[in-house]
Amino acid sequence: MGSAIVYGFIVGWSALGVAAIVALTLLLAVSIVKSILVPRKTAAESGASGWSQLGAVVGAIIGFFVIPIVGVIIGALVGVLVAEVLIKGDWGLAWTATKGMAKGFGISALIDFVLGLIMIAIWSAWALTIIL
Repeated sequence: MGSAIVYGFIVGWSALGVAAIVALTLLLAVSIVKSILVPRKTAAESGASGWSQLGAVVGAIIGFFVIPIVGVIIGALVGVLVAEVLIKGDWGLAWTATKGMAKGFGISALIDFVLGLIMIAIWSAWALTIIL
């Protein structure tokens, strides 16, 4: 996103450039909201309580600092598992809720991949109008 804005300042802001930045910004906003809603929805569907979802947030924050790059995801999954075990006292239910959260992360990543391809296509169309 930032590079597209810099690109706009370098080549100038045509109407297509402004439209491209607006579209890229909207897609970024969709991606951010989706990153929160999709894992929460799949976790809730698999029986995760609100407390375990809070455990996922705490675990993600801890994981971010403990394990670089993948710590957010690992921490969130461990947070769900630990919170569910503490709340329900059943490893089976806790594991089901954790798998639901993992499924949500996977779906979210797939959606991000598609959104990324769309963003590349938008920027490419804008760049081609400058080149041609």
